[in-house]
Amino acid sequence: MVIGLFIWRQLVVDDPMLNLKVFTSGNFTVAAIISAITQISMVAVEFVLPVYLQNARDLTALQSGLTLLPGAVVMFLLAPISGQLVQKNKGKQIVVFGIIVMALSTLLLSRLTLTTPIWELVAVYALRNVGLAFAMMPAGTLGMQGLTPDLISHGSAANNVVRQVGAAIGTAVLVSVMQSKATAASPSASLLKTDPAAYGHGMHLALVSGAQASLIIATIIGVVGVVFALALKQPKKNA
Repeated sequence: MVIGLFIWRQLVVDDPMLNLKVFTSGNFTVAAIISAITQISMVAVEFVLPVYLQNARDLTALQSGLTLLPGAVVMFLLAPISGQLVQKNKGKQIVVFGIIVMALSTLLLSRLTLTTPIWELVAVYALRNVGLAFAMMPAGTLGMQGLTPDLISHGSAANNVVRQVGAAIGTAVLVSVMQSKATAASPSASLLKTDPAAYGHGMHLALVSGAQASLIIATIIGVVGVVFALALKQPKKNA
């Protein structure tokens, strides 16, 4: 409701804080949706995995952070390369590649169990961040290239708004799915009194089940991102 009121207000005022005319550019709109999808994938998975690692695998917060560290390093190293590829007029290709890698690696993560080797999670998470590095920033850049100079600042702001709103809504949905699935799969409370060890193991399995369901939804969102990436247009290179 609040978002709808904000949109209405920006449409009726003479000097809007956020000029929504940027969304009349089809390429910008598609790019903004892709940015939102990549943001949802990034934030949601970075919530689900630490919960799984700490609560189901009994890792410490430090160990959980170190597990995700290689993926962050990968994004840091690949960001300049993705920018160079956009400058070489390869933007659409790397966005499509990035979204596909992101979706496939998220699917691989959805197969995690209580015995999945930690090194495997590190590798797949890092691979997923390869996809994010080649999708997130290039998509935003392609969308901005279709705007007139007077709309550039509004386009940047609009892209950030779409990403943040998408991430907030997407994360809420994925966390709800995870919680609902885990609750449904939880063992009976009476088992805690009769067999505490079995109850603890059952709670771990329930959490894994919730994480799997959440990551499957994230994979489906990634597949939707592939469709939008294919619809993205490559702006003509300036002479």
